[in-house]
Formats: sequence, structure tokens, C-alpha cells
Amino acid sequence: MRKKIFYSTFAGTFVLGSFFGFSTVETKEQPYSEAKTDAEANVMLDATKLIGHNELQQIVYEQVEGKIENLELNGQEQFEITVSQGNYIYDLTVDGVSGKVVSMDKQRVNRVQSISIEEAKKYVQTTIEKLDAIELALETVNGNPVQADLVEEKGDLIYLVVIEYAGHEYDVSVDAVSGVVLNVS
Repeated sequence: MRKKIFYSTFAGTFVLGSFFGFSTVETKEQPYSEAKTDAEANVMLDATKLIGHNELQQIVYEQVEGKIENLELNGQEQFEITVSQGNYIYDLTVDGVSGKVVSMDKQRVNRVQSISIEEAKKYVQTTIEKLDAIELALETVNGNPVQADLVEEKGDLIYLVVIEYAGHEYDVSVDAVSGVVLNVS
């Protein structure tokens, strides 16, 4: 009787163990079993062949050191990557399977930042002083200087000197860096 209980317990454990073992195997393969067609299953399997993030980053940094700004995977299993380095932007295309750099373009970018004249005074050393700008303006137009201001015009710092002469006012623009008289109106 003991042997019957032992064998029946053993057989029951074996059957239950086998059942749970198969269900575990089934869950491991579940992502591929969700594919509706063989083509979808192949795409899911091929997706695991793509190079990893660290390998892709190493490939990019072998070409150009900079900051990766954008990374996309296109429909041809290629990574399209944008890298910024100083005043340059690099657009790279890397094969997602082999890791081969397919193309690389380099573009110069002017990073212009809009700042106020007060902020510009902190960062830009003018080569001429306000009094020098007035003297340069007086060499161009005789008269009495009424006003002189440092202004920004089309991205350049200039001194705008107003000079009165014979009942007329003349505006003289002087480049704040070079000291060249740019315009008289």
C-alpha cells in the first residue's frame, strides 16, 4: 500500500511538474508566438540582431566626438544620428546590423544668441571709448555733439552720435569695435 501511495504521489508530482515546465517554456516564447504571420515573426527575430546602444555610441564617437542630439531608427534598419560639436552639426547614418557608417555630413552652424546691449557690454570689449567715438564723428561732421549712445544695429555694436550744426541734426554711426564711421544721415 505504501508503494502505491508513493508511486501515485510521484506520478502526480511528475505530471504537475511537467505541466508547469511547459507553461514556463511557453511564456519565454510568447513575444514570437503573438506574431500573426511568419513575416512578422522574422521581423521580430531580426530586431534582436540590431547593435546595442553602447556599441552604437562607440561607433559614433570613433567618427566624431560631441553630443548626440538625436537618434532615430529608420525603416531600413539604419540609425540616423545627429551630433553637435562646437559650431558643427554632423548627420550620420549607421547600419543597424553591421555597425558600418553609411554616410556622414558636416554642417557649420552659427549659434547666434540675442542679448541686450547691457549684456553685450559685459562680454564685448569695445576698442574705442565713447569720447573717441564723438571725436571720430566730429572729424566727419563739424558741429556740437548733443548725444552719444551705444546701440545695437543689425547685430553690431555702434555708437550713434548726434551732432548739431547750423540748425540741423546729423546722426553719425561709428563702429564701436573698429572706430570706422559707418554712416552719416
